[in-house]
Amino acid sequence: MHFQPDDIPSLTPDHGSGGMRSIRAGATNMEIGYSWCRTPVDTGPFYKGLPDDTCPCDHYGYVKSGSFRVIYTDGSQELIEDGSVYFIPKGHHFIYDEACELIEFNPHDQLQQLMQHFNVELAKVAEEGDVDSYKPKR
Repeated sequence: MHFQPDDIPSLTPDHGSGGMRSIRAGATNMEIGYSWCRTPVDTGPFYKGLPDDTCPCDHYGYVKSGSFRVIYTDGSQELIEDGSVYFIPKGHHFIYDEACELIEFNPHDQLQQLMQHFNVELAKVAEEGDVDSYKPKR
């Protein structure tokens, strides 16, 4: 089984700033995904309303290009850079300071819970046009 990124179903609409594609991998409980971000974004506001206002999904992945920061519930941060392989436990949010491409493997059930919430939040942003509140603050 193999996929080209464009053949993987989209989980989020791409409004020009980025998106996410994911597909369930055979009989496993994992999803194979490709995500990208073209502009700086702080994902923190998207998680409002979820437990601890953070991402409820574990992430396993590889940074194909760019870098991103992970902010954990205890306030600690780490920078994950181009070429890195990573595991990020649930209870975090991401800040993309630059364009970034990721290959990810995520637990199906956790990812579906996240994406239901995330797409509602993305629709609000598209409707309100308030993209400035999602730009990283320095």
